[in-house]
Amino acid sequence: MSNFHPRSDSPLIERLHRTTASLADVLRPLPERARRMLHAQVNAMRPTIQQLRSRMRRR
Repeated sequence: MSNFHPRSDSPLIERLHRTTASLADVLRPLPERARRMLHAQVNAMRPTIQQLRSRMRRR
């Protein structure tokens, strides 16, 4: 079995890998949080958008 991602025995490389992995774990929730905030903002604006639509239809 071949190893496509050989790991170096260097402590510097190992530390870099651990730092990168921990940063990835920290940053992973950010897109989900942004998506929830966007949905909340759209839901908050929905009544205003519907009022504007109904006013435009009356014309």
